[in-house]
Amino acid sequence: MVKTIGYQAVVDSLQKEKVKYFFGIPGDPHIIYDQLYDTPEIKPILVRHECSGPLMAMAYARISGNTGACFASPGPGVANMIPGFLEAYYACTPLVAPCPSASLANAVIS
Repeated sequence: MVKTIGYQAVVDSLQKEKVKYFFGIPGDPHIIYDQLYDTPEIKPILVRHECSGPLMAMAYARISGNTGACFASPGPGVANMIPGFLEAYYACTPLVAPCPSASLANAVIS
């Protein structure tokens, strides 16, 4: 039996949806970009700010008719993507953002 890690399953799903470009910022050490390295069908495009990822993915989806995909690091990175999510939602644009949640291990630290 072959073991599949979480992000490999996400990349496999993106391939089934025929995603060609993946917009975002690498930041977390256990992120999806390690799995994309072995997947030449999906090209990662790095952005300067998390808000740009979903906006670029939305623009790509609207122009090409394909699903747009974007990513940001957990915590504030995902929060910065919200304006792009809202824009895609109101424009009825297909957008996928497999973003992780923040670790609960540090939740009690103040």
